[in-house]
Amino acid sequence: MNTYVYRTTVCIGDTDLYGSVYFTHFFRLQGITRELWVREAVQGYEQTMRGGLVLITKSASCEFERKFGAFDDVTVKMDFVEINHASVVVRFRFFKGESEFLHAEGRQKIVFAGPDYRPTRIPDNFRCAIRNYLALAEPRLSEMHRR
Repeated sequence: MNTYVYRTTVCIGDTDLYGSVYFTHFFRLQGITRELWVREAVQGYEQTMRGGLVLITKSASCEFERKFGAFDDVTVKMDFVEINHASVVVRFRFFKGESEFLHAEGRQKIVFAGPDYRPTRIPDNFRCAIRNYLALAEPRLSEMHRR
C-alpha cells in the first residue's frame, strides 16, 4: 500500500485574523492533493478525462485535532479506504512538517460519472492506480474488543 504525499506551506492569505488556517483551506488542499495524485498515479488519465469522465465529490468532511498557522509546513497524506463499482472514499491526513502528530483528517466520497453526470464504472486505469493506494482495512471497534 502506498500513500500519496503532498507538501505545502501555509501563507498568510490562508489564515484568519488570529493566524489559524481557514476551514475551507483544508478542502482546497484535499482537492489539490487528489488532482495531483491523478496526474502522477493514473496512467492515461488525459485520454480518459477527454473521453468524458467526470469526478464528482459527493461528500467531504474534515475533523481537527490541532491547528495550523501562517508559515507552517503542512504534509498531506492521501490514501483510499474504500472502492466500489462507481465510487471511492479517499482519506486525507494533515501533519505539521514531517511530524507524526495528526492535525486533521478528512474524507471525500468521489463518484465516477460519464459526460451525462450519471454514475459509471471506475475506468481500469483509475481502478489500478487506486488499488496501489488502498489502505489496509481498519479494524472496527467491535473487532478490537474481541481480541
